[in-house]
Amino acid sequence: MFDLIQIKENEVAVDNRQNFVKLAKALSEMETAFEHPYWHYQAKGLFGRRAIAPAGSCIVTYVHKQEHFTVALRGRCLVVDQDGNKTEVEAPQVFVTKPGTQRALIALTEVEWFCAYAHDGDMPENPEEVFCCRTFEEYDEFIKALPAPGAE
Repeated sequence: MFDLIQIKENEVAVDNRQNFVKLAKALSEMETAFEHPYWHYQAKGLFGRRAIAPAGSCIVTYVHKQEHFTVALRGRCLVVDQDGNKTEVEAPQVFVTKPGTQRALIALTEVEWFCAYAHDGDMPENPEEVFCCRTFEEYDEFIKALPAPGAE
């Protein structure tokens, strides 16, 4: 599984979006593909999502629409983002996820994550559609549809 995520140093500048598309497709076609467990939480003005991934699993996230907190609750994983930045995340850790971020991670141990989003509405029926896009193309369309800064 590890060689699926390796990106040669000289290829990082090449369209990393396509690397994520290829990786997500390869993972979805594997016999060992799985749906990791997750839980949703809501408080006034907030929506939260907690997820667990078993050791050895590889996951490609959706493309995030909004800035939010991401908390590594436990475990250790290797992470590559859409810009080719590579980091090892070891819990506990808190960081901010920016809009347009997509990550691929390999869980070195069982990992547990929590994301907290600003959200004033009811509990979304399909949170992925509210907070994320499945592809960069969908994200680009989402950005184009936003009102111009200063527009009402």
